[in-house]
Amino acid sequence: MIDKGKKRSDQLSTWVIENLNDFNQVDAICIEINKVPLYKGIYFWFMHPDAYRELSLFVELNQIIPNIQRNFNGVVYHLVYIGTAGARDNQNGENRANLRSRLKWHLCELKAAAHVCNGTMSTFRRTIGGLMFDDLISNGAQDGIDAFFGKYFKICYIPYHGEHDTIIAEINDDEVILIKGLTPLFNIRNNPNASDETQVTYQIKARRRVVEQRTKELFCSNDFPNKEKENSTTNPDGIIPNHSLSDSITDHSISFRVKVNELVHEVASRIQNLPVGLCSFTICDFENPNTFLYCQTNGKRERKIITPGRKISEYFQAPDTAFNDRKTSKSRVVQQEMIDRNVNEILVKIEKNYS
Repeated sequence: MIDKGKKRSDQLSTWVIENLNDFNQVDAICIEINKVPLYKGIYFWFMHPDAYRELSLFVELNQIIPNIQRNFNGVVYHLVYIGTAGARDNQNGENRANLRSRLKWHLCELKAAAHVCNGTMSTFRRTIGGLMFDDLISNGAQDGIDAFFGKYFKICYIPYHGEHDTIIAEINDDEVILIKGLTPLFNIRNNPNASDETQVTYQIKARRRVVEQRTKELFCSNDFPNKEKENSTTNPDGIIPNHSLSDSITDHSISFRVKVNELVHEVASRIQNLPVGLCSFTICDFENPNTFLYCQTNGKRERKIITPGRKISEYFQAPDTAFNDRKTSKSRVVQQEMIDRNVNEILVKIEKNYS
């Protein structure tokens, strides 16, 4: 167990290096998984430095300096992800996970569209896939992720021994300390860099959300549970949480929020009593209300919907004919602008019956 006083990254690095050995490591391919023991523990993904270039198509990763490096066959690999096996109960209150089953999940199982739709695909697969493809299923994306893992990754692990409850508590504590202290590039949960928009991990998180949402649009029917929608900050009545009714709905306007991993038309379709046709709207950065988005040019901040009977959701789902290919939906244009400008959440304000 990590000494609670070990908070500096150099001390944590020493702890990791001292506890890893040459026997507890495998290549990131399925046929290697049976070599991994059935103990609970913590595992560490190390990446070949050449992989940065291939993962920089959507997010620039070339200048990353890791906190921990490890030599494999004369090549220095970088620690980019830390995970745990057996630290938490499943939804049935059971805890049967171990290092082998956890790595099997990452590498060998739950790779179909249904696993994106129901949220059971490996988070690490989704992160890497989001940096490689526009969605997680089309054009052999999952096979591409498998090949990428096998080419560029090595996995090391530290088994934990002892009483069941004690081990679980130790793994949980150690995971939090390690991720907070070492800030591995691809860890989102417990990583302070994932909440700092100046950090690459924040951009990786935003990119993953976009690709997940796109995959769900393409492959998930309305019958699949959508955790992103369930956790939306906009409730079914369009009232912004933590705001009074007068802040979000008036006789003449209604406002709702949309996160970067959502699409405006989908959020609008779930809100009752939005105006239909003959209205105007503005879009601004929720955290910086004076920053307006969506092609705000020539000093104009609002756009108008002039088609009688047209719903807000229909308007944003339709193609933006002013965009490059004249086929991309307005929702996608808004989302891409949010990504380009590092805006995590927008406020859409609809004004009824403009004159």
